[in-house]
Amino acid sequence: MLIKPTFADYDITPVIDDQLGILSESQKQAITDANEQLASKPNKQQIWFISTDMKNDDLNNGDYYMDWDSLKELGFNFANLQQEGVGLHDALVSKYTHTSYSSDDYESVQKNNDATNKVNIIFVDPNYKYSVLPLLSSIGEIADGTLHSFFLTHQFNYTDTSADNVMSSFNHLYHFTNKYVAIKDVEPGLDFSQMTAIVILAIILLGIFLWLRHRHNYHGPKHTSFWDSDGDSSYDNGFIDGWNYGDNDDNDTFKY
Repeated sequence: MLIKPTFADYDITPVIDDQLGILSESQKQAITDANEQLASKPNKQQIWFISTDMKNDDLNNGDYYMDWDSLKELGFNFANLQQEGVGLHDALVSKYTHTSYSSDDYESVQKNNDATNKVNIIFVDPNYKYSVLPLLSSIGEIADGTLHSFFLTHQFNYTDTSADNVMSSFNHLYHFTNKYVAIKDVEPGLDFSQMTAIVILAIILLGIFLWLRHRHNYHGPKHTSFWDSDGDSSYDNGFIDGWNYGDNDDNDTFKY
């Protein structure tokens, strides 16, 4: 199923808020450059970087905690992280855009919806069980199909808050966003059942190909004359010689 994103396009500035001082200036510039590239794509996306200590943050209340218990119950993977991280994603979007999806102001709601659709976030907080959280935009979640989620789950290191890992996480998220989200038609990609069907079909086609090639190269058994049909090809005149020997032998016991 193809999804063509349609929403109002507001001027939203990509956020880099490195309260923990993890990144260098050159690394921050690399994030800025990547966001400029994403802004030129058919489906405009952004990747924010936010590092903070939630103990002292004004988002630190019950509405915006990650539901770690539910995540543990579901099993940790990239897709479940997106499901349980929606509240945190929405809270961060609301804070940095000064908007709210529940506002009485129509423009505030529309801008919040636009930001929710286009903003992906690398969020770092050492107080969380998983300290490095890649959070997708609403449109990004559409592209997060079964296979995509499987590979993304194993690409990220969710506990290392070093600059190297943060940039590695950013690059993984950028690659996914640039290839599968910031495009005209967004789709979830293949699931495991579809992939299995493709593999089985490929095996069948390979088997048919090998069988046809064998048939093409096979010319059947070698056709031989009656006289050389005996298994002992080193002596082909045994029958005639035997006839002659018998005919000229002095022992006539078996002669007619």
